[in-house]
This record gives sequence, C-alpha cells and structure tokens, in this order.
Amino acid sequence: MTAANVKKTRVSKSSAAKIAGAYGFSQIENIYITQKDKDSANTIAREYDSLPNRDGEEKISLLRFYDEERMDKLSWPTAVFREEYSSRGGLIFHMDIIGCGKSIAEAIVIKTACEILKEYGEQQFCLRVNSHGDRESFNRFVRELRNFYSKKKTWLHQSCLNESREDFFAPIYCAHKECSEACEEVPTPVCFLSEPARLHFKEVIEHIESMRIPYLLSERFFGPAGIASHTVFDIKDNKGTLLAKGFRYNHLSRRIGFRREIPALGATISLKNIQKTKDNTSSQPKIYLIQLGNEAKRISLNLLEEFRKMDIFVAHNLAYDKLSEQIERAESLQIPYLVIVGQKEALDGTVLIRDREKSFQETLPAATVPMYLKKLLA
Repeated sequence: MTAANVKKTRVSKSSAAKIAGAYGFSQIENIYITQKDKDSANTIAREYDSLPNRDGEEKISLLRFYDEERMDKLSWPTAVFREEYSSRGGLIFHMDIIGCGKSIAEAIVIKTACEILKEYGEQQFCLRVNSHGDRESFNRFVRELRNFYSKKKTWLHQSCLNESREDFFAPIYCAHKECSEACEEVPTPVCFLSEPARLHFKEVIEHIESMRIPYLLSERFFGPAGIASHTVFDIKDNKGTLLAKGFRYNHLSRRIGFRREIPALGATISLKNIQKTKDNTSSQPKIYLIQLGNEAKRISLNLLEEFRKMDIFVAHNLAYDKLSEQIERAESLQIPYLVIVGQKEALDGTVLIRDREKSFQETLPAATVPMYLKKLLA
C-alpha cells in the first residue's frame, strides 16, 4: 500500500518508520488541525453527550488533507504515517490507511503496530478488540444504551451519571458497585451488528488469529462515540499500560460534509526514549509481492515480516484482489522481480518467483524465499 502522489517530508530512519515502510506506509508531514476541524468534532461529540476528542479532531484533519490532495483519485489505498516527537524523548507514532474498507487493512495496521512495539522492547502485550459496527448498527446500540441508562437511573452512581454527560460510556467503565451491578445487563454493540458488519469483524478476528497475536474480545470496550465505526482496538502490556490504540472511522467523512463515505482506519503508538533522526536517502524496490485470496494475504503478511528482518525492500498492495491490477502496478514501478502467492501456492506452502526481464520463473518453498531473494539481490 504505497502512498504515491502524497506530499512527503523528511525520511525518518527511526525503527518505527522503517517497520512502517516495510508494510507499505509512506511518511507525511504532521497535519494541522483547523478551527473548522475542531468545530466539526464538537458537533459530533454533542450528539453523544461527550466532550470533543483529540483523536476525532486529528481524523477529521487527516480526511481534509486526503481530500485537498485529491488522493481519492488514486486507484489504490493511501497508507501514511506521521511522527510527533516530544522534548522528553518520546514519540507518538500515527498510522492510517485511507480508501480501504477490507479487513486486510486492520491486519496490516495491527501487525505493524505489534512489530514496532516488539522492536522497542515490548514483548508481553495483549490486543483488546471490539466492533461498533456500521453507522446504522451503532445508532441502534446507542438508542438501546440510552434506554438502559434511563431505566437504571436510580441504580447508577450519581458521579457516573454526571460523568456520562462528558463521556457517554462512563457508567459502563465505572468500578462503583452500583454501576457494576447495574451494567451486568448493559447492551453491547456486537449484539446490534448488521450482517456485513458481522462478517467484516469475523474476518478481522481470523486475521488476528492467523498472526498468532494474543487478543481479548471485549464487548464493553469502545472507541470515540460518533467518530469510530467497525473495529476498535488497543494494546496494553501485562501491567495494563496503554501502548497503542486504533479504530476505523468509515462514516466520519459523510458526517463532516463529504459526498461519499471514505473507509479509513488509524492507530497511534506511544513510544519512549526515542532520538529524532533524519535520513534523506530512499530505496527503489526491486521486488513486488503479489497475492490472490484471503489465505494468500495472510501468508504475505508473514513474508513481509521476514523480508523486513533481512532488509529486503518489497513493494506491495495487499488491498488489491486482481492479478492484473498488481502486475500493472509492478510494471509502472519498473520492478524486475515478482513474488507471487496465489491460491494454489497458499495451499502448497510455496511461492512463485518471476524474473520479468529474463522471462524466467520458478516455484520455491515459502520458508526458503527470503534467503533466496537476499542472494538474488546481493
């Protein structure tokens, strides 16, 4: 998922940036949040009796950037990352994929986030995940939740009722005995998922399981109300410290005045003790990874990690489903070697290597491909 035609800034050589680059993300300048962006976030927050959320303001600003740069004219999704360094040596790392509504986008963002955390020494963590569903699904849930609050008003702790005017989900998170007992019967979003939303979430879980990432399905976990849709997730260490968080925001574009819904997904990672570095060099990939089918996409994610560990720069777009689209993209980038994982290869545990210039190809066991390519490019 390359972000061609995106205005790029310096090329960072932080480990986080290198890992994101390996998974198809391109770096952009930090976005500027306008007063109009803040006003839009305020309007949405008021609908759900909540205070405006910084995450919402950033996503609105990013969608505006996407629109102003006319990235919707691209034939492939846009995958970008941004870095915010603090004076204390911390790094807030943002990743977003815009223009892809498929579950593979969640797989890429979650996989990238996990590998970045591992690179910075976080080995013991757990992914928590839930789904808001599409806009109609979530609105049905909200109506039921409001009815629930109304019926349980005399049961809920007064401070939580007050907090619910700022955070719509406050009573659900509350640890007071009154609220905990009352909220045992609270409705959850997954109970209201439409069939398309249910199938999408099912695919997301299948991707997570295929990547062997430890996870917890938490039906009482939510993203920002009115901003998040479909998948919401966070990552915490074994002490409960928040390391990363993310959510889809498919319907946000329509809510801020766009003519159509733009599928989008983002994540933010908090890293410590990072030194700001710059590198003005860039690499032209000599390999393009092509995949066909859901199982091939999952295998490709594992291959990308092996390629990254061996410093093999590979171009790809896992959102593509057609062979012709991917070959056309490889030709436009003038890439000489193709690595192809089709449905047959996915079943056989093999990979097809094709040399476009010599019109030569061979099939190899998937486990041997990274070393083979390393020698080929030496």
